[in-house]
Amino acid sequence: MKLISRKNLALSDVLHVPSIRVNMISVALLEKVGVKVSFKFDKIVMTKNNVFAGKGYSDQGLFVLNISEIINKSSFAYIVDSYDMWHARLGHVNSSYVMKLQRLGLINMHDKQSGKCDICVESKITKKT
Repeated sequence: MKLISRKNLALSDVLHVPSIRVNMISVALLEKVGVKVSFKFDKIVMTKNNVFAGKGYSDQGLFVLNISEIINKSSFAYIVDSYDMWHARLGHVNSSYVMKLQRLGLINMHDKQSGKCDICVESKITKKT
């Protein structure tokens, strides 16, 4: 990403969802690569090695980075287009809901449900007394 500060922020090992309307970045992952993130009032400030990297602002409870351009380099991104990934990303909703989103054109998938989700199966198991 090219920030308004004329700095570039390179992200690797990201999930790329072409049909999603907004991009999200984890502050915890930014900090793992040495970017310090500070929140002051309704603003966000990013620094790396004590050098200003970029800033942003609060909008409806989310912080928005001031960027001038997003540069896609597909070699760094994983395309999210499987049923299993959408099922997990949407909070383990039922299959009819995921299929409805696809019919409405809100998400793109290239495969169908591949079986039962292990997490969903485990969450429905009841304990014996």
